[in-house]
Amino acid sequence: MDFYKDFFPTNEALYRKMMDKVVKPIKVDRILIPGAGRGDEVEWLKEKFGKSCDCSLIEINPELQNIIRGKKLKLIDSDFLSYNGQEHFDLIISNFPFSIGCEFLLKAIEITYSGQIVCLINAETIRNPYSNLRKVLKKKLEDLNADIEFLEDEFIDSERKTSVEVALIHIEIKNEVESDLFHGLKVDDEIFEVNEEIEDQSLTRKDEIHNLVKKYELTKQNVINQIIEFYKYKHLTHGYLALEVSGSTQSGRGSLTEQIKLDSNNFITTLKRDYWSKVTQLEGVKSRLSSKKRDQLHAEIESYLSLEFSESNIKQFIINIIQKFPKLISESIEELFDNLTSYSLIDNRWNDRDYASNIHYYNAWASNSGYKINKKVIYPLRCLNWDGSKVQVDYQHEKFLNDLDLVVNYFSDNCTSESCYEICRKAIEEGITKKIETANLRLSFFKKGTIHIEFKNTEVLRRFNIEAGKLKNFLPMDYANKAYADLKEEEIAVVEAFETSKTYKPEATQIPILENFANYEIPLIEVA
Repeated sequence: MDFYKDFFPTNEALYRKMMDKVVKPIKVDRILIPGAGRGDEVEWLKEKFGKSCDCSLIEINPELQNIIRGKKLKLIDSDFLSYNGQEHFDLIISNFPFSIGCEFLLKAIEITYSGQIVCLINAETIRNPYSNLRKVLKKKLEDLNADIEFLEDEFIDSERKTSVEVALIHIEIKNEVESDLFHGLKVDDEIFEVNEEIEDQSLTRKDEIHNLVKKYELTKQNVINQIIEFYKYKHLTHGYLALEVSGSTQSGRGSLTEQIKLDSNNFITTLKRDYWSKVTQLEGVKSRLSSKKRDQLHAEIESYLSLEFSESNIKQFIINIIQKFPKLISESIEELFDNLTSYSLIDNRWNDRDYASNIHYYNAWASNSGYKINKKVIYPLRCLNWDGSKVQVDYQHEKFLNDLDLVVNYFSDNCTSESCYEICRKAIEEGITKKIETANLRLSFFKKGTIHIEFKNTEVLRRFNIEAGKLKNFLPMDYANKAYADLKEEEIAVVEAFETSKTYKPEATQIPILENFANYEIPLIEVA
């Protein structure tokens, strides 16, 4: 796809001419820029309408999207023609793609309830309405009393030169919720009903992402309609019912139109935050990342709140997560390794020295201070009840136990569906505190406040130590890539320090979850 065929950046002088078309007095708080290019115009818009104005950008070109993100601008979608957000904008302003300017302008008119549109389109679109679509646009422009100014040679000296004549169009659309809501209404006919049949169908679909979007759309449409209903009858009910829109920042001032706009936009932001958070809880993500890494991804949700919650945007978000998986998994491995070895590295001469047996020191590749985890690790878990008489595990231990099992499972094909925390909790409730088994671990809880972690499979432990050793720079990154007979003298020295020739297995270090991870994961979370 040639994303650049319609990319003709608007020079500053022409863009200021466009901004001057905006009818005053007008309060411009929210601006939409479809086909935003590199986002150069945001700086000029904020200078014109105030630093606090909220500029939302839509751009289909992936390279230009990266530029927009690099500028920390608010990119809300990729394809304007498929955009289905219900946010209300005071101004839509853009140099529309010359080849589809008719479609862009019709879309802008469609989504503008009360506001202004300023755009540039190919003048031929207006001068030669040969198609049915152009005829529809011509009629709409006439009905809206659009101001059309034809400009020649505006792009002759631009960054990308063209002699195309353009039309500078300004449209002001005025609608007031007050008159629209209360004109000729019958109460019985205006009550919004949820289509239960559609909802049931959506919940029986197997596609997790499709289900999320369907529920999001149902919730959004339902609540938006309820907000309108709330204000529609507020003048009748306010003396009898103390109701309010959740999260409303209204003080009772301003027009009904402004109240509904603000409440609707606040609600949609909250809804997006909730549903983007659900994406990080999809099983394909949740079951493969530690709690800390999921928390880090969750913290990124704020940067996605401007994006419409659509299947295409969710899939791109998932792909972005997948691309991060190898790094996130490596970090999880190193964090667990550091956690399990940290108490062994502390000077325990005045404390319990049991932790010293957790690790084994060896002459590392880059230094003499390498160490690896032994088959059994003793770890302080504070797993006693309030008077210290009984072992118990609760939600405070859930993250540690599940992350422990999750990371160890990276190195094994032997996994169970039940979480480590649930396995331990159920066993302890039945009075079993010793030798509780998960797929790859054997766990024992003691009243002194420690947990003994035993690796059941020495090959799984070896893989864990090799990967952690690479990340800690104790082992070279190409460790165990060659057969022992092909190793050089210095490489043999590293092997003999870390393990022995008897346990050295080059093929055993190939960890599937870290190899070609994107292809491995995509089918599991159905984003293809």
